[in-house]
Amino acid sequence: MMKKYLITIISLCVCLVGSAQQREYTFDECVSMALRGNVRVRTGQNNISGARLQKKEAVTNYLPALSLGANGIAANDYLIKTTMAFPPQMQIPPKDIEMVKNGITANVTAMLPIFAGGQIYNGNRLAKLGIAVEELKLRQSENEIRNTVAQYYWQIVLLKDKIKTVDAIKAQLEVIYGDAEAAYNSGVSTRNDLLQVDLKKNEIESTSLELNNNVDVLRMFLAQYIGLDDYDTFDIPSFSDDVSIGSHPESLLVNPGNALFSTPEYQLLDKNIEAARIQKRITLGESLPKVAIGGGYFYNNLLDKSKNSWIGTVTVSIPINWKTGYNMRRSRLSIENATMEMADGSERLTIAMRKSYKDLTVAFKNIDIARRSIEQAQENLRMHEDFYQAGTATMADLLDAQTLYRQSCDRYSEAIANYQIKKVEYLVITGR
Repeated sequence: MMKKYLITIISLCVCLVGSAQQREYTFDECVSMALRGNVRVRTGQNNISGARLQKKEAVTNYLPALSLGANGIAANDYLIKTTMAFPPQMQIPPKDIEMVKNGITANVTAMLPIFAGGQIYNGNRLAKLGIAVEELKLRQSENEIRNTVAQYYWQIVLLKDKIKTVDAIKAQLEVIYGDAEAAYNSGVSTRNDLLQVDLKKNEIESTSLELNNNVDVLRMFLAQYIGLDDYDTFDIPSFSDDVSIGSHPESLLVNPGNALFSTPEYQLLDKNIEAARIQKRITLGESLPKVAIGGGYFYNNLLDKSKNSWIGTVTVSIPINWKTGYNMRRSRLSIENATMEMADGSERLTIAMRKSYKDLTVAFKNIDIARRSIEQAQENLRMHEDFYQAGTATMADLLDAQTLYRQSCDRYSEAIANYQIKKVEYLVITGR
């Protein structure tokens, strides 16, 4: 007996230690962890770093282009061989001339662009714009992550609340079974009542197993999504601990026309127009004159004698490009397309905001409807319990009333979870 008690105490201690290690995370904590550790966020941050490096690379086009060169030769014979003949009256015999068999050459040159048709300036503007675009794309990814976390989080909370309801139904069934058993033993009812309760208990037990399994699966997905390695130490609070419905959705309402400008989607459409305009200027710059100054140092030792020289240059080039006119027309079409996409995208975003607010309002009203349904179903269950005790209702009627009560509790939980999800969606779509 002492051994059994000792095993029981050890088991309880292990359970307590295990439960103590499990920590509950609020929705905001889950979002913060997801934004820190999600792969899409890290990828977006790398893209921003890459865009910044590209901007620094574009700045180097303002600097002189340096070139270093060196050559060495070693031939088996002279590369230049000739015979110099003198006029006959000089009475000098012909002389063989041989040059360049071994030697080296070296040079250092630099070219500084003075005017490049605005291509360097506009290229830097385009690179700077690329940073802003990547930052907006990261905001989009973060918004999608918030919505995904909300879906996982409130689905888990919903299932956990359904488990609470199922546990309460189990306790009620035990009481009903006890009453049915007493009635059967006293000859007031038949064994069929006991069988109906047993079937209902089996159904509830199966539902409980399925709900608990779904909670574990969703906890695994959410833990992985927010960057936790061990989902066994991860849990979230239930409705009673972490739900604040708050005031009417009117407190969250914003004017879609004003909210539009703060959304990353609208800003990306605006950047698309700006990029098309810059690209048009770059295309125009391809046909404009180019001016550059440069200089260099040259050294050679090909004639067994060192020679140094300095050279300064001014380069003016006027490109003749038959494609410029077509490229400019194509650039104007790109600007026109970007402008139309912005107008269309703005309308769709505005409609999406209005729809999201309507969905939020409906979700809020459904909470009150579901709450009243619980009160009605609870009263209906109480009446059927009294009717069954009085013999004016069957066991099937009582179990049906209990099913209605469970369904009303589930709908209430679903209404709260749906409202929380819709609230996050509305805040995200309005740029908050």
